[in-house]
Amino acid sequence: MNEFILDLNDRNLTLWRGDQALLSSPGYCFRQADSYQFGEAAREQARLHPRSIQHRYWWQLGLEPLQPAFGAARHSADLVHQHLLQLHELGGKPDSLILAVPGSMHTEQLSLLLGIVSQCPFEVAGIVDRAIASAATVALPDHGYLLELQLHQSLITQLQQVDGQLLRGTVTPIPGCGWLALQDALANAIADTFIRQTRFDPRRKATSEQVLYDQLGSVLQQLGQHSEYNFELEGRQARLERSALEASCQPVIERITRAVPESCQRLLLDSVVASLPGSSSTFGDAHICSAEQVVQGIRLHHELITGSGADVHHITQLPAKTTAAMAATTAATAVTTAPPTAVATTTETVEPTNQVEVTAAPPQLQPTTATESGSFRLEYEAGTFTLHPGSGNLPTVNGHPLRAAMQLRAGDRVETVDGKRITIAAMETDDGPQT
Repeated sequence: MNEFILDLNDRNLTLWRGDQALLSSPGYCFRQADSYQFGEAAREQARLHPRSIQHRYWWQLGLEPLQPAFGAARHSADLVHQHLLQLHELGGKPDSLILAVPGSMHTEQLSLLLGIVSQCPFEVAGIVDRAIASAATVALPDHGYLLELQLHQSLITQLQQVDGQLLRGTVTPIPGCGWLALQDALANAIADTFIRQTRFDPRRKATSEQVLYDQLGSVLQQLGQHSEYNFELEGRQARLERSALEASCQPVIERITRAVPESCQRLLLDSVVASLPGSSSTFGDAHICSAEQVVQGIRLHHELITGSGADVHHITQLPAKTTAAMAATTAATAVTTAPPTAVATTTETVEPTNQVEVTAAPPQLQPTTATESGSFRLEYEAGTFTLHPGSGNLPTVNGHPLRAAMQLRAGDRVETVDGKRITIAAMETDDGPQT
């Protein structure tokens, strides 16, 4: 099945065909006279021409006049229409799309979106809540929550299992806790470091400020693996420390944390949030949801989402994924709450000298190998596996950099910097079969 799917998270709208991401386009518009650029090309102008940038049109989709005026566009609906036309053109002009929409898009906005699409050269084959599509690929307890990051806000979606169905409950936006706020916090922390170490403030010039914002993704990637990173900007170099960036993100992360109900049995976490410095200590036991999981959920329930008639329905519930079914169909992304009793590992091309140190291992635990000697240590005691960071480059656990010792659960994945994985697998006792 090679259905086209458009994921409408304005932080990074993504057009998929099957399991391939054809293009990504953040919800930015750059105006030059009465012409418009969208996506990454527009975002790269945001610090250079701030008065010619619009990035609220998906978030505030409506028919109210734009204030201030923004060229020929009368309202945000005009900009959404133009953005959709560009995505359709760049994506090869598909005849139809399945739309994955955020729970923050209310009924009136959905109706308006369908009206906009009716003026586009493609049909809508189905509409599904993106949180439900993503969560439908994960085995969950009766109650859980999914945290996703948009441009202007975070969104917490309640997930409930009732009679084998995964239902969307309340949807709670957290204004001011989106990717824009986190970018500003990170950029300010980096700029302050440059001032202290070089007396150079990259925010003083629009060109250097734009370069700083353009490089934030690379900085996060580097500090996800190392505690320090030498960052060069306009011929000057500053030593960035992960701890400083953790402190800069903490106010936003704390606001998000306070919004997660105490009754939450399982938290699913947007992979972008998981990449932030300090997130692993705050959300260490969360399941990381990749962008691909939205697509996986849609493909898994394609017939339910697209239906058989001409009418398009907004799908906010899907069949729940049981632990047993998850282990059989999508073991790579499964997370269960049972304690792990064995370690399985992908050992291809791994040198046998790179051993994980296992202490007090149970009899059924076989020696496992790691791809980098010294990167971590695995301990077993009283039925519990604990993973400790070593002296080498940090591995990740379910997408989180391992920065402190943590207990592992069945389904957890440990991945080293060169991409090899060790998966914690559930195993029956001597009275039952092993997997």
